[in-house]
Amino acid sequence: MTDIHNVVPFPPVVPADAKALGYAEFNGNPHLCVDVPDGGFTITAKTTEGKRITFAFQPYKNGGPPQCVDIQYHDGEQGLTQNGDPWPVFDVLGFAGNKGFDTRDTAKVGIACILMDGGEQ
Repeated sequence: MTDIHNVVPFPPVVPADAKALGYAEFNGNPHLCVDVPDGGFTITAKTTEGKRITFAFQPYKNGGPPQCVDIQYHDGEQGLTQNGDPWPVFDVLGFAGNKGFDTRDTAKVGIACILMDGGEQ
């Protein structure tokens, strides 16, 4: 079990400060830098409109470093059921240069998973 008392995010910083601290810089918006510990760990967020999203960092082995991130938007339309509970679905856009994918053209998803291991297991 992760000791959540040792996980303290920095206050929001400008992108250049995030980069100087060793975090990725993405755009010109303020950045919230968080050190994610080994083992499973979830970051949950809510917008001013009440839209909720979670980022669940998952290891491939118990207590190991996270190797993927499961992203779920909790206020999407109801479309699936998991263990008898309603499970919202949402659209995902993926970008890869001039290629990509758009679930608005196919089927919505219930979880988007980002693999952080470069394809190795």
